Amino acid sequence: MKIKYTCLSLFLLLYSVSQAHADKQQYQLKILPLLTKYCIDCHGEKKAKGKIRIDVLDHQFKEKTLFTWDKMHHVLETAEEDLRMPPEDEEQPTNSERALLVKWITANIRAAKKRNAQLNGSVRRLTKEQYGN
Repeated sequence: MKIKYTCLSLFLLLYSVSQAHADKQQYQLKILPLLTKYCIDCHGEKKAKGKIRIDVLDHQFKEKTLFTWDKMHHVLETAEEDLRMPPEDEEQPTNSERALLVKWITANIRAAKKRNAQLNGSVRRLTKEQYGN
C-alpha cells in the first residue's frame, strides 16, 4: 500500500514539473513575444507608464504580480476606448493575438487564485488554549 502512495506521489510530482515546463515554454514562445511587441515600449524599464512594468513579470503568477496580471487582463479585454491597451495610436494585436493573451492570462489567474486559496486554506489558527501554552 505504501508503494502505491509513493508511486502516485512521484507521478504527481513529475506531472507538476512537466506542466510547469510546458507553461514556461508557452510563455517564452507565444506570450512573451506578444508582450514585447505591444507592451514593453510603454511599460518597460525605460518608461513604465502608469508605474506598470511588464518586463519584470514572469509566467508563474506569483502573489506579488497577480494584481498586475489582473490589470493587464482587464485592459486587454475591455471595450472602453480610453482604457483599452495598447492605445489606438499604437500598433494593435490581431484579434487572435488578443484572444490568446486574454485566454492565457485568464487561465493563469484562475490557477494562481486556486493555488493561493489552497495554500491559505491549509493554515490553521491556534485555539486560545494552544496560544496560551
